[in-house]
Amino acid sequence: MNRKQNFLILAVLLIAGSIVFFTREPVIIIIFIIAIIFGLDMSSDELYEEIEKITGRKPGLFYGLTLFSFLTSFDEIAVSASSIAEGYPGISIGTLVGSIVVTLLIFLVILKFSRTKIEKRYAPFLLIAPVYILLLVVLHMEEVPVILLLTIVTIGISFFAFYYLSSKERIREVKVDKKEKQVIGTSILELIIFVVSILVFSLYLSRGTASMGIDLNIGEVNSGYIIPGILGSIPEIVVIKSSIKRNDSKSVAGIITGSTVIKGGILLPLLAFVFNYTPAYDNITISGSVAILIITIILIFL
Repeated sequence: MNRKQNFLILAVLLIAGSIVFFTREPVIIIIFIIAIIFGLDMSSDELYEEIEKITGRKPGLFYGLTLFSFLTSFDEIAVSASSIAEGYPGISIGTLVGSIVVTLLIFLVILKFSRTKIEKRYAPFLLIAPVYILLLVVLHMEEVPVILLLTIVTIGISFFAFYYLSSKERIREVKVDKKEKQVIGTSILELIIFVVSILVFSLYLSRGTASMGIDLNIGEVNSGYIIPGILGSIPEIVVIKSSIKRNDSKSVAGIITGSTVIKGGILLPLLAFVFNYTPAYDNITISGSVAILIITIILIFL
């Protein structure tokens, strides 16, 4: 397919995807979720190519940690915000933990069955989320100032992770002559279009999965963990697929690390503190934390 056909298909999918805001029929929602996933996949591939055109290199760690990790986390952010607004903070927390577990598990499988290699220095930062949840369980009887301190420390370490990892890779300046300026200008415009497309498709996905989660009526945390948590990992998966297809292991590492730290090291502590949420030993969130911990340890020694 040429670029015009791609733009036309994306436009149709963007318009059609809005149906998820106007229906609660599970079958219809599932059909449009499939279309939305296809739109995410297309947008991801096109975005990747535009970054290569503009910078003259693969996106790499920096874009993986920043642009890609934010875009792939946007659907979870949208689910969390809408769930809280509708009075279901448990769905929000379950979504974040479920998404991290699924994403790391798929990442582990990808590393095992592909030739993709990542540096071991990324793996320790994936421990932020499970360690935070486990400490929250241990400290659940403590006073508010103790939990606040834990929240501040966790978020502080998360921001340090972004600073430390991104400082290891500098973006090479790309010099262009006058003839190339117009081409790069067009590429930047197209890049913005594909970024917006990913954001919109993520919003559609969050709406559809949140509706399915509520309709299943299996409890707030479990609902968020199973439905938006699982389907919410799709943007990471499709962008990782684009990176692996181009042998860009740094982008893969950046996406996994960045999205995990955003969800587990920033959003989760903030929501848990604001809504006074403490996972119990028999809660699915604490089991998710243990799962994240085990997977991360395997990643470190893989």
